[in-house]
Amino acid sequence: MKIKKLVLGMTTAALAASCFAFSASAAEGTKLTDVLEPGSEEFNSVGAMGFYMGRDWKWNQGDWIAIGEDATINFEFRISPAYTMPSGGTLGSMGLMVQNLPADNFPYCVEISDAKFTDEDGNVTTLDSWNGVKNMEEFMEGGKGTGGFRVIIRGDDEVDEETGDVITKATPEVAGWEEEGKFNGGTLSMKLNFNPADTTVTDDNAAADDDAAADDNAAADDNAAADDNAAADDNAAADDNADTTAPDTGLAGSSMAMLAIAGAAVMLSSKKSSKK
Repeated sequence: MKIKKLVLGMTTAALAASCFAFSASAAEGTKLTDVLEPGSEEFNSVGAMGFYMGRDWKWNQGDWIAIGEDATINFEFRISPAYTMPSGGTLGSMGLMVQNLPADNFPYCVEISDAKFTDEDGNVTTLDSWNGVKNMEEFMEGGKGTGGFRVIIRGDDEVDEETGDVITKATPEVAGWEEEGKFNGGTLSMKLNFNPADTTVTDDNAAADDDAAADDNAAADDNAAADDNAAADDNAAADDNADTTAPDTGLAGSSMAMLAIAGAAVMLSSKKSSKK
C-alpha cells in the first residue's frame, strides 16, 4: 500500500505552482480506470485529503478520503474555527491534494462538481471557478513529480516579489477572505469524478469527421455506381448499333455496287447491238 499522507509543511511556492495545472475545457487525458483496475490495491490507494493555512502559513490537514469503486471521491473537509484563530481569522489557502496516481499518465481526466464552502453560520459560497474543471496536470515540487495534483483556493493572488509575476491566481468567489476576521472556518466540499462521460469537443469532432467520411464514401459509391451505369448504357448503345446499323449498311452497300455493275454491263451490251 502506498503512503496515504504527505510530509507536513509543504512550501507555499510548491502549492502555488499547481494552481495553473488544470483545465475547464475539453476532458482530454487519461481515465484512471484505463490504467488501474477498480478494486485493485493500486486503485484503492488513490485518495485525497484537505489542507488549510492562515496568513501565518501554519499547516493544517484533514483525514484521508479514499476513492470509491465508482472512481469518484466525495471530498469534505471541515476547517475548525480554532485553526483560524492563530492567524486572526484569515484565509491563506485551502484546498485538497490527491495522491498515488500513476505518474506516467498525466494529465488525468477529472471532472470537478458541486465545489462549495459552507461557513459556520450555514452560508454557502459556490466555487464556480472550480466547478466544471475537466482535467488536472501533475503537481511538481522541487522539479519532481509527486504522483498527484492540488486544488488550491485563496482570496488573493500570490505574486513573486522579485518579478511581479502571478504565481497563484486567486479564487474570485473568496476574494477578501485573506483580511483579518473574514474567515472563521467552515466546510469545504466537492466531488471528483475520475471516469467522466465522453462528452469532449474532440470526441464530437471525431464523430463529425466519421460522418463526413461516411458521406464522402457514400457519395463516392454513388458516383462510381453512376459511372458504371453510364458505361453500361454506352456499351449497350454501342452493342445496339453494332447489331443493327453496321451490318445492314454493309450489306446494302454491297448490293448497290453489284446493281451498278450489272446496270453498266447492260448499257454497254445495248450500245454494241445498235452499232451492228
